[in-house]
Parts: sequence; structure tokens; C-alpha cells
Amino acid sequence: MPCSSAAPPPPECRDAAADASPARYTPPPKLSPSPPAPTKAVDSILSLHRRGEHANPPPPAAAPMPAAHDGSKEARPSGVILDSGAAASATGSADHLSDLKAAPGGEAFRTRAGTHLPVAAVGTLATASFRIADVRHVPGLRRTVVSVRQLTRQGLAVNFGAESCSVKDPTTGTVVGEGRLQEEDGFYHLQYLRVPQS
Repeated sequence: MPCSSAAPPPPECRDAAADASPARYTPPPKLSPSPPAPTKAVDSILSLHRRGEHANPPPPAAAPMPAAHDGSKEARPSGVILDSGAAASATGSADHLSDLKAAPGGEAFRTRAGTHLPVAAVGTLATASFRIADVRHVPGLRRTVVSVRQLTRQGLAVNFGAESCSVKDPTTGTVVGEGRLQEEDGFYHLQYLRVPQS
């Protein structure tokens, strides 16, 4: 029987109309992506951090180096200068002095600035590079000063050049000391000086 639009459609027409209507699309439910499985290396790092450790622990702190030649007579005193204006040789530290004796009462050392510092004792500067007798211990003196006048009184010849200096024993012709001019402070710094014992 043909389907008519005026009368209600028979059951077979209703089924056909229902079949002809478009089906409604229902999207599939969204699934959260599963995290990638961590590798063994990542698991190891995470495990270390949970325990408060690190994959690359910092290197252990180096032990402090002991001071070289601390208190040793073989250590070289710093800043040994040859001074033509000093009346006597002097040093601010007694660490390198041997055969210490009491200084004459009231003796003072006159610095280049004109101040007078008291002399505490007198001894011999004896190290691997230096041997100088009658050196004054003057606390507060920042350098070790070798007096040119004292060397010449002992019979030594002191020669100054444009960049270097030397101390010679005229009786033997032996050079017993050498130094170089330091542009930073304008002083001749001795590298070694071994005054012959009389």
C-alpha cells in the first residue's frame, strides 16, 4: 500500500521514516593519556632525590694546605731589600733570627719615614739563602732591611746597576749576594746574601 501524506502513515511507512532519519553521532569518551613508563635511569635518579642524595655528589672539600716552612729557619723571609739609608740591618720578625741577644737599652731603628721603632733584640739572619750577622729585631717593621753601610763596614763592596745589584767580597772576588730592582716599589730586592764570617 502506498504511503500517503494526508493520513497517518501505516506502520511500515513509520519504520521506513525512522530508518531514513540520520543517526545522532555520539563521540567516544575521552581517555587521559597514560604517562610513559620511566626508564631505569630516571627511576634511579628519582630514588636518589627521594633519599636526599644526588646522582653526582659534590667532591669532598680539600683539606687545608699546611703553611710551608712554618717557623722553619729554612723559609725565605719576604721582602729583603738593600737599603743605602739604613744605619743597621733589621727585620720585623724574629722567626729567622738565631743567636738572639738583648739589644742595648734605648736602641731604636730609624725608618725611611723618619719614625723611630724600638729594637727588641739582635741576632743572625740564617736561612738557606741568607746569612747576615748583627740584624736588629724591630717589631712592627714590615720588611727585612739590609744596610749598605753595615755591609761596607764589614769590608764588602756593594754595586748598583740599572736593574740589579750585587755584593762582592773584594778579598776573594766572590759575589756573595745579588738582587733585582722591583719597579712596583723602587727597591732592590735581594735574592740571596751570605756574608762571610769574620
